[in-house]
Amino acid sequence: MALRDEFTRSGARSALSQRFWGADMHYEVADLTWFKQAGMIGPFKSEKAAFSDRKFTNYPIVAITDFEKNPGDRMTLPFFNQFETDDASTNAVKYGTDTLVDSEQNFVFQNVDVYINLERTGAGWLGQTANYRAGINIKELGADGLRLWQVQRHDDSIFAALYNSYSTGVTSSATGGLAVTAITHPNIYPAGDAVSIGDLDSGDVLNAAFLENLQVEANTKNIPKCKFKGFDDVWPLLIHSYQWRTLRADQAFKSEIAQGDLRGADNRLFSNAVGMYAGILVMVVPGLNKIQTATNAEAGQKATNIRKAILLGANAAFYAVKQGGSRIIPRLENDYENKNGLAIQSIYGVAAAHWLLDDAGTTYMNQSSIICPTWAQNPKSAAA
Repeated sequence: MALRDEFTRSGARSALSQRFWGADMHYEVADLTWFKQAGMIGPFKSEKAAFSDRKFTNYPIVAITDFEKNPGDRMTLPFFNQFETDDASTNAVKYGTDTLVDSEQNFVFQNVDVYINLERTGAGWLGQTANYRAGINIKELGADGLRLWQVQRHDDSIFAALYNSYSTGVTSSATGGLAVTAITHPNIYPAGDAVSIGDLDSGDVLNAAFLENLQVEANTKNIPKCKFKGFDDVWPLLIHSYQWRTLRADQAFKSEIAQGDLRGADNRLFSNAVGMYAGILVMVVPGLNKIQTATNAEAGQKATNIRKAILLGANAAFYAVKQGGSRIIPRLENDYENKNGLAIQSIYGVAAAHWLLDDAGTTYMNQSSIICPTWAQNPKSAAA
């Protein structure tokens, strides 16, 4: 008994409904993120640099690519505290014939955990596209759309880590996230005379006076400055457009920018930033919600009028990306090849540099970033 072959033919059938077969396409997303374009992502230094001036690069975001991990694994970065001693300490400085034996300083280790997770999403469509009047390459459009989505996700994950200690997929309990508990940022410095985020009101805006105070706070907290091509050592401050509106209205800030303008448009004040004041490089982040609002728990009814700028020092976050772990994958055929789809995935993780100070895992220190909440109302709302 012979098997019967059946074929369905139609003059209107689109070639787009044919099944896509091809090799996996690898895609490097880090080079297209806003942080990379702004010059904020640099490589992780090797152990050979341990006795140089700094173990890591002076970039705010340290990229780690030389590792092999599975999704969900945790990478622990151990570091020890800088040695400090004085005449009054138990392990004191010794002079003359005083014995140093058994009075040496102890190594005090602190850890930063970077959780590595698999993140993916897909786009699907029906194979029949005969009603379109022009040729549309659904596969190409789908792949480009997914790549753009992934770049945005990596950017969002870096911001999420700076605010909440880890990338989004690590702290999320939904859709397969690792559900790791977020860490409250140890350094919160509100604008004006506010002591906490809930104290902020319409007078506590981003202005030159706040930048001057923030410079003092950064020095007090020992936040190391970053090196940018074309700049002196600076602290980049990432702000929202609403915050930029109040800073731009400040007369002292405008005078500083005007003096820079007299030295020519190529002055470093106008490269990759909107201005520099008191050693702080001000950078406006595109988009509405990258720079987060306050939560209701922090500020109640005032939460939506507050934006939390971020001052970054060197090594503020660790960004681990598995080489070759980002790729586009075609969907297996189903419904007789009538349903098609592509998915994109990447294996990565981001963690803020919150150093664990105790074995119980409850006390953290951060010497690389400061969250800077200010009043930053939507100008439409402010005018109402």
